[in-house]
Amino acid sequence: MSKGANLNGTQDGTTASEAELGATGTEPEPTALATMRAMVAALDALVRSAPADFLERRPAPDEWSPREVLGHLLYVERLLRDRVAAMVADAQDTPMPKGAPAPPPAAPNASLAEWRRERGETLAWLLTLGPAELERASMSPRFGRITAREQIDEWAYHDLDHLRQLLAAIETDLYPRIGGYRGLYPPPFPAAPSADDRQLPPASVHVGSD
Repeated sequence: MSKGANLNGTQDGTTASEAELGATGTEPEPTALATMRAMVAALDALVRSAPADFLERRPAPDEWSPREVLGHLLYVERLLRDRVAAMVADAQDTPMPKGAPAPPPAAPNASLAEWRRERGETLAWLLTLGPAELERASMSPRFGRITAREQIDEWAYHDLDHLRQLLAAIETDLYPRIGGYRGLYPPPFPAAPSADDRQLPPASVHVGSD
C-alpha cells in the first residue's frame, strides 16, 4: 500500500475528495477503474431483479450458479487488493501473495452487499496510487512478472468475464423459449438445458480463485 494511504482511499489527514485523483492529479488506469465502478451498478441490477431460485441454479452442470459467482467475486476482491498492496509496498519484485482457501459462498444478497462495500474501499484506495507505484511488480510462478498496473487492468477484465457469465446464465433461462430464433444465436453454454430440462443442482461447492 502506498505510504500514507489507507484502504478508505485517503492520504493521512486528507478527505476523500481531496485524495480523489491521487498524488498525480490524474486517475490511474481510467478504463479499468471506470469498468470497476460500472460493475457495481450492473451487479446490483442483475441480482436484485433476479428470482431467488435463479440465483441458486447452475445454468449448466459444469458452470457456476450466480450465487457461486458472487461468492467468487467477493473472495477475489480481497485477494487482488492484497496483491496490489504487496506490489506497491516494495520497489523490489516480490513473490505474488497466495490467497487463503476460498470459503463457501454466502447467500447472494449478503455476498453482493459485502462486495459493494469492499469495492468502494478498493476504488478509493486505487485512486491514491502514483505512476511509480503502478510500475512495481510481483512475480507469479504461473504468469511471470506482473505490475500493479497490469493487475488493475486484469481486475477489471476479471469483472467483465464474470459479468458475461451471469448474463449467459440469464440467456440460458430465455434460450429454450425463443422458438425458431434459436437459429440466430449459439447456445449460451454448450450444455445449456432445454425447455423441459432446467432443474439443475443448487450451488454447494467452494469457490476458488482464478
